[in-house]
Amino acid sequence: MVAALGRRAGDQLTVHVGPEESPRPVTFRSPVASEDGDLLLPLALLPAMVRGDRLRVAEPLSPQLLDAVPAITDVATTFDRYAWGLDLRPVLVEAPARVPDASSGGRGLACFFSGGVDSTFSARAHRKDLTALVFVHGFDVPLDDAPLRHAVSTTLRAAAEALGLPLIEVEADLHRFAHGLVPWSAYHGSAMATVAHLLAPLADTFLVPASDTYATLSAYGSHPLLDPLWSSESVSILHDGCVASRVDKVRSFGEDDGGPDPLSWLRVCWRNPGGAYNCGRCPKCVSTMVALRMAGLLERAPTFPSTLDLARVAALDLSSPGSGLLWSRYVRDLDASGTDPALARAIRVALATRRAHPVWRSLKRAAAGSPTRSLAADRRMR
Repeated sequence: MVAALGRRAGDQLTVHVGPEESPRPVTFRSPVASEDGDLLLPLALLPAMVRGDRLRVAEPLSPQLLDAVPAITDVATTFDRYAWGLDLRPVLVEAPARVPDASSGGRGLACFFSGGVDSTFSARAHRKDLTALVFVHGFDVPLDDAPLRHAVSTTLRAAAEALGLPLIEVEADLHRFAHGLVPWSAYHGSAMATVAHLLAPLADTFLVPASDTYATLSAYGSHPLLDPLWSSESVSILHDGCVASRVDKVRSFGEDDGGPDPLSWLRVCWRNPGGAYNCGRCPKCVSTMVALRMAGLLERAPTFPSTLDLARVAALDLSSPGSGLLWSRYVRDLDASGTDPALARAIRVALATRRAHPVWRSLKRAAAGSPTRSLAADRRMR
């Protein structure tokens, strides 16, 4: 398998990745683009491991990145053995090492920003130190959905302006590239690392907002073990926000920190039926609305319906690792406050259903020494 930088034309960069006889084009549009080839490693390593092909890169790569390949391989294959089921195999990476530039620091601190709970929490927590926010078209908003892209882009630009930060917008067809090779739940961390290296002239440190707490970490493609391993001498990638649960993050949105109201732009939906900013019905929307209701903020969140369908809460799939601990904590908090017994009952129903879920049973078998190999299970967990 080969990975090579292609031709730059204006703000467009084309990269070619795949079998030597028929590499696939991957296209980026961005206001800046690094001259280094470091983006090629996070872009191509997991697909090469799925195919079991050695990875050949002609461009010189960061020695730090090359040295991290064994550790990345160890983490990814362990995740694969117990959760992903992709049959990842260690591969040989053939690439020359370049001489690192020791004077390349001090360019800024950027944070990936989608308008969701996790990225909003990180952006607010580090607002005084950040120099830019980064939104990638083509990750959770399809490149061919022009109306939704325009709506999301307009809202996020206003959010960035309110936060006093520039919004750097990138187009990348990485989701299309990964489709059929690596599920997005396993690939999105390396996809963000790819964009971070693309934007190296913009900043030397990039924050990847966390979706789990340290107590509920799961085997996802973005993880505090994996994200920093994609760093180079000139670009540091940090996993940020594992100290707070979703409810804790949402509660912080109700606190006056002297900045803008984050509820005005909050966006979590990735299904977007009919171009909806937040549909209010998918599991991501419902779980966020639970957090908003627990924080007493649901009626203040204009981007969501003001009422929560408790039947949808009871039907939530809580089979993923760590969800039992997190949602059981939500029930304990609700019981302690005594403010919303109906919501507590709905969550109890979802937790009871979880224990009969086939993914939960397969995870218990894996913990007993019989690892699951079901890609369908990985998708259900996500």
